Amino acid sequence: MLQWFFPRAPLEPVEKAWVETRMQWIAEQLGASRLLNAKVVVPTPEFFADCTAGTPEAAGSLMARLGGLMGLDPRNLNLEVCCEEHVPEVVGVHDAEVIRVARQQLADPPALAATLVHALGYRVLPHVGNTASNERDREWIVDLLSVFLGLGVFIANASVHASLSEAVSHCWCSLRKQPYLPARMLGYAMALFTFARGETSPHWTDSLRLDALAAFRHGQTYLRRTADSLFTADSARQPPRAKTLDELLALLRTGSPSARVAALWELRDPAHARDAVEIVTQRLHDRHEAIRAEAARTLAVYGPAAGIAVPTLVDLLEDAKFSVRCAAAAALGTLGMDARNVVPQLAILLDDADREVVRYAALAVKQFADQAIPAVPHVLGAVRSAMIRCDHALLDTLLATLYALDPDPTQRILEFFAEDPELREQAVHLIVDSLDENNLA
Repeated sequence: MLQWFFPRAPLEPVEKAWVETRMQWIAEQLGASRLLNAKVVVPTPEFFADCTAGTPEAAGSLMARLGGLMGLDPRNLNLEVCCEEHVPEVVGVHDAEVIRVARQQLADPPALAATLVHALGYRVLPHVGNTASNERDREWIVDLLSVFLGLGVFIANASVHASLSEAVSHCWCSLRKQPYLPARMLGYAMALFTFARGETSPHWTDSLRLDALAAFRHGQTYLRRTADSLFTADSARQPPRAKTLDELLALLRTGSPSARVAALWELRDPAHARDAVEIVTQRLHDRHEAIRAEAARTLAVYGPAAGIAVPTLVDLLEDAKFSVRCAAAAALGTLGMDARNVVPQLAILLDDADREVVRYAALAVKQFADQAIPAVPHVLGAVRSAMIRCDHALLDTLLATLYALDPDPTQRILEFFAEDPELREQAVHLIVDSLDENNLA
């Protein structure tokens, strides 16, 4: 009953843990003083007073000022302005010597400023790619950096997405509909910023867009009442230190949901398998879906030591939350144990209503190879459903799985679709095309 009166966390456990651990990582890279002494700058009309002309020179001046605020030497910053059609849409390198923006962006100084803050973030954290797990993680860290340095309002208020291309030493930026880091996470990051600085009523909140402001206020209230954060002023000041195994296991037993998620991330190392497998397996029963899913992903790296978790992972294939079903399927496929009991349950999952669950089930079944031949009819059933929905991406996954399980997939398709000549012909063409594309014929 007491939980009814406990404040609701401002973010889901995985998002909250991500913001806090990434803020801690930035503090380790730059030092806590950069956050504690940062001057918060907001995009007021006065800030853009010399940018209203919308000229390349004005944009260059804006970049120099922003670069200075971020601790960069403006003399080392170069800006080029080009036509919109010359700005590529693909993501590429981030260590470019020149930042290029579209001419159309010059007419919107606040949005241009957000684009530049994001692009300049790669100069402040040139090695961010070494720690990021994927492209989205990398871009989110760079947006989080803006909060750390006091420029988060620019990103929170803008609809900007930085796109980068691998064209000879150039960084390309163009406007998009939404920022990389969602407003709810930016707002909570700003609440962490004030929490670490001991601020309660910062002057700049009136400049925040409403969605980010709501998240900020929620985060402030939660932190003030609970102090539940992995990132604090004290932790930011401390030199980097990996938590001991005992500390991680304690967090996993009694920590807040976000702390348990972060502990699972740190325990995701085969070296911890023998000592942590039992308690991680217990977390498969956690009431929070994110923790059940993260526990499954952690067990996937434990190899044979995770054998005790296989029955529970099989049970999770029927979990009410699709994310948990996906994580359980992926873990079972990676572990590759107990095919006799696991494969039939994964085969049933191929009939799931959620296409992501079907995709994960297909990838898991594929890893069992010839032990998963009994699942072929279910794979074919999923192929038929994907064909009807014209889900080509899922079809590619399913056909690759079919080929991995059966040396003669074409014959299987002819037999399975015998009563539907039209679908049979389409399916045969699809698998022939798939085999040709992947040089599997």
